[in-house]
Amino acid sequence: MSPYIKIHAFAPDWIKDFHCAGKNCPQTCCHGWNIPVDEVHALNYLGMSDAYFAPRFQPLLKKTRRKQNGTEQDHYFLNLLGQPGEICTLQNAEGLCDIHLKLGASKLCSTCYFFPKILWQIDEQWTLSTELSCPVVLQSAINRPEPVCFQSIPAEKDPQAEWLETIFILDNDCRALLLNRNTVVMEVIHFLQDRSMGIADRVNLACQYLGALKSENPPEDKSQTALWITEVAAATAHRNGLFQVEQFSSTKDAIDWVRLLSRFFNWGLQSAPKFNREAHNDFLKVLCANTDPAEMIAKNYLDIRNNTLQPFFIDHEYMMENFLVHFIFSDMLKQFSEYHSGFITVQEILDYEILQLCAIFALFQFLLVAQNIAAGKMDKDVFLQTVYHVGRSYIHFPASISQSITRIQEDPDQEEIVRLLLRC
Repeated sequence: MSPYIKIHAFAPDWIKDFHCAGKNCPQTCCHGWNIPVDEVHALNYLGMSDAYFAPRFQPLLKKTRRKQNGTEQDHYFLNLLGQPGEICTLQNAEGLCDIHLKLGASKLCSTCYFFPKILWQIDEQWTLSTELSCPVVLQSAINRPEPVCFQSIPAEKDPQAEWLETIFILDNDCRALLLNRNTVVMEVIHFLQDRSMGIADRVNLACQYLGALKSENPPEDKSQTALWITEVAAATAHRNGLFQVEQFSSTKDAIDWVRLLSRFFNWGLQSAPKFNREAHNDFLKVLCANTDPAEMIAKNYLDIRNNTLQPFFIDHEYMMENFLVHFIFSDMLKQFSEYHSGFITVQEILDYEILQLCAIFALFQFLLVAQNIAAGKMDKDVFLQTVYHVGRSYIHFPASISQSITRIQEDPDQEEIVRLLLRC
């Protein structure tokens, strides 16, 4: 019997049929990271006297003390990174969890019980998504020719779910926007799933829609906000012929794009401190056979994009669509720590979301090329491995995206930045 409260959450419809691959999983989640453990289960594990489990928890369960909200609190985790092979010592020879098998699912800590599902709450509205590091998720969410659909499904309440109480938000328009998050997100997803356009044009149209939301006056009657959101989307859709993206073809434009990505993600191609920039650039040129590293990267990118990626996308563009849909559903309008700070405006939020969407779109194209070079081929497995990498290295750590966007946010020419990012 589950100890968790039953709820309904808005989610991709395939999640209701999700099942862990268990011993058949090619990339187990019981490997390669330190797993947070909620206090209730941690104290239960520490109190175990069972001769089978107690010795296995001793080297595995760790406690730290951290200041949180002005007071010191205990935090627990399973130290997988400190174990041989970085594998959880609770795994048996078949790769299955002995806690789950011998004691039942209720004895799993909250992280293990819910993973890879991610639940969050805005006031009384629940939304459910998933991590991209699970192979079953990659197949269900990304490698599917049909568009992803969404609905309310039965779920269980995760006590560690992220949450936002809109009472803390001082700006009325901002509060109304976030209370209608799902409406905004679904309108963006409708643009991304319009297969009459190329994928860059769909992203551009979604950005134009978000830009319209920040520039038009929302209704004073906040009960009309959802209707206004859909009306702005309809008006944007009627103007879609005005927003086409022309893919760059020249090395010069590709170099500008590479340099912009370097500036965005702080890769160091041009971001060394002023006092050693000359030495830094000389060092890069040595590594790149005395060629501007941005030029070398740009030429490689253009070659792989034109000869490998584009033929792949002719038959598999739905995979890029599904990746972006998953990202939008999981991450748009979800900077809860920022929203809890009090006064924040609709324009600030939507400026951030536009830059985040364009940055992830461009970064993913870049990393597809890198993964293609490493693998020596381009197929569905390479694509899914790139999704996994982006999920673990970028999307899974939203603070890094926030820092990246901060480097660009004050630029007076944001529209030109968005245009260049999408031309890849």
